[in-house]
Amino acid sequence: MLPTDAASTHRFASARFLSGVTAGVLAAGLLMAAGPAGAMQDTTPAKATETAPAAKPASSSTSSSTGGTIGKGVARGMDWQLDFRPGALRLYIDPVDGGKYWYFTYKVINRSGRDRMWAPRFEFFSDKGEIKVSGKAVPSRVTDQVRAILGNPLLQDQNEVLGDILIGEEHAKEGLVVWPADAADVTEFTIFTTGVSGRVRKVPDPKTGAPRAERWTLRFNYLVPGDADARGSDPVERVPADDDVKEGAERRPNDVGVWLWR
Repeated sequence: MLPTDAASTHRFASARFLSGVTAGVLAAGLLMAAGPAGAMQDTTPAKATETAPAAKPASSSTSSSTGGTIGKGVARGMDWQLDFRPGALRLYIDPVDGGKYWYFTYKVINRSGRDRMWAPRFEFFSDKGEIKVSGKAVPSRVTDQVRAILGNPLLQDQNEVLGDILIGEEHAKEGLVVWPADAADVTEFTIFTTGVSGRVRKVPDPKTGAPRAERWTLRFNYLVPGDADARGSDPVERVPADDDVKEGAERRPNDVGVWLWR
C-alpha cells in the first residue's frame, strides 16, 4: 500500500526524538525501502537467491512457489546426461507362433561424475499409428530367444538392467528392448528414449494452463525400405532428423539422433 503524505510526516516527526545518527539511518532506510511512487519492495527473493544458489534455475521465465520453474527453466542440479549408444534395430519372427517383434540394443555409460539411477523408458511410434512401450505384451521366451541369437552374455532385458549405473566405462550397461510388431509393413517409425538425462522442466499445459513436466528425451528416426519381412534380421538404419532440428530439436554430435523436450 502506498504511504500517504500524512504517514510520511508522522514517521519523520517521530524520528526527531532519536539521536541525530539514529534519525539519519531511519530516514535513509525509509527512502531505500520505498520504490517509485513510494511502494514498499520485498527483498526476500534476492536474499534467498544469495543464500541458496544451488536452487536457482539455470534459466527461468517464472518461478513457482515451491521453487520449480515454468517455461524453459531447468534446475541446475538436474542437468546431467549419460553416454547413450544405440545399437541395431531388427525384426524377429517367433518360430513358435509366427509373432513378429522389433528389437533394439544399446550401451549406456555413466560419465556424469556421480552414480545415477538407470530406469529408461523406450517408446515406439510407427507410421501405422502404433504406439508401444517397451516390454509390454512380449513373452519372456521371445526375449530369451533374441538374447540367445545375439550371444552377448552382458546383454540385459529391460527388468534386469534397472538400477544404479556406476561411474566409468567398466560399469557400462548393455540392454535389450523389444516391442510387438503388430503391423510389420511399417515403413517409418520413431523411438523415444527417456531417462538418459536428468533435465526436467515445467511448462504450461496447452489445454489447462497448469504446469506439466517435460523431460530431455532422445529421438531416433528409422526408415524401412521395401518389405520388412523380406529383410529378415538385417538391421534397420537410422535416418537424419533434419525436420526435427528445424522444429527446435538439438542434434546429437556424431549421431543422427536428436534431443528434444517431451
